[in-house]
Amino acid sequence: MIGIDTYLLVNPPLDLNYALKRVDEWNALSEKFGRAASMKLVDRALAIVDAFSTEDHSDPAVFTRFAAELAKFSTEEIRFLLAKALQLSLPELVYVTQLIHDQAHRPANMREARRRIEAANTVTLLDYAERMALPRWREEGGQSQADFKEFARRGSLATIRDRLRRNLRVYVAHNADDPLTARQSILELKKTLGDHMVVFPHGGHLGNLWYPDNKELVRRILATPAGGAEKRLDAQALRRGRSSAPSGVRCYDKAIAVTFTLLRRR
Repeated sequence: MIGIDTYLLVNPPLDLNYALKRVDEWNALSEKFGRAASMKLVDRALAIVDAFSTEDHSDPAVFTRFAAELAKFSTEEIRFLLAKALQLSLPELVYVTQLIHDQAHRPANMREARRRIEAANTVTLLDYAERMALPRWREEGGQSQADFKEFARRGSLATIRDRLRRNLRVYVAHNADDPLTARQSILELKKTLGDHMVVFPHGGHLGNLWYPDNKELVRRILATPAGGAEKRLDAQALRRGRSSAPSGVRCYDKAIAVTFTLLRRR
């Protein structure tokens, strides 16, 4: 036992297959934009992040200006940037997975290691799930006949919905406009979890973590002994939810603002 009293899931993907396909579709927009234009889009986004890197990240006004700058991108451009941000660490994940499961073909030197990581840049999240994660799951989980559909189903939060409902230690915070999760799935999970789940109307995917009321709600949940936090998720929490992020900014802009900031800090 590691002594965790309360678990809080923030914007978990309820349907793994839905999320993976959505990210891959957005990543494929690079073909429409072209290689050079795609690289320029990433450079523009990172330049905006750098310009705000020394600002006070606890100040809502800073994020409002940040999101306003990102709002200058088109919706398709924002989708591409979000997918690109989510996939930045994928080449290293592919490389490490290969090392763990195929130690006979370890790189001879750092140059070879870098070449293999660079080669993995063409791998998408769906590729990784189908070609690397699924075979490992079949082998280690005793699911030799399972297909990808079953793998994705078993890896989705909806599969353990009833277990979550019975676990008083688990809470969920989600955004109704999360582009990586179908809205109906979010509402169905809310019906199941009741007071153990808060659904904010705005925020996209992790795009409202910065908002003071949201941070305070997280603090209150984690500071309350297991099974008691539902007393705090009352009308006050719902009022917080209605103001979870400025509604005048697209959910993609909110998500990309936080995602690129976190990745830039790595």
